[in-house]
Amino acid sequence: MQMPPFQSNLPRDKMAEAGGDDLGPLPEWDLTDLYPAMDSTELTGDLDRVTQMIADFARDYEGKLADLDGDGLAGAIGASEAIDLILGRIMSYAGLLYQQNTTDMARAKFMGDMQAQITQATQPMGPNSTSNALSHFVVITRFQGGNAWV
Repeated sequence: MQMPPFQSNLPRDKMAEAGGDDLGPLPEWDLTDLYPAMDSTELTGDLDRVTQMIADFARDYEGKLADLDGDGLAGAIGASEAIDLILGRIMSYAGLLYQQNTTDMARAKFMGDMQAQITQATQPMGPNSTSNALSHFVVITRFQGGNAWV
């Protein structure tokens, strides 16, 4: 049995079928809600702040999850979420900026630099860290209703 040809309803495909390739002005992301520029003080400040937050998290919680009461565990989860929000904002900005123009070498370098800095900063939250144990605990208790190792 032969499959019928794929039919697309996307405007770009309709234009290509009609022999046209002018899509008109394409939308551009306004990334200033994340950071004003690649070299902004807001971005460098967040990098410094999240690096310190990670060091504080490791100091405060490494090897101590099993001894935390409910309030202590809530504090650890809150601290981990705050770190994740900043890391997500930084990497969202770097990734979206790069995706706007993947041929721009400055953007490509910036993306690589951000990945390297975040990787370095998050070393204390590596695969055998308290952060991973905390994530495992949250997933097990929230979604499986079981006991998690801590």
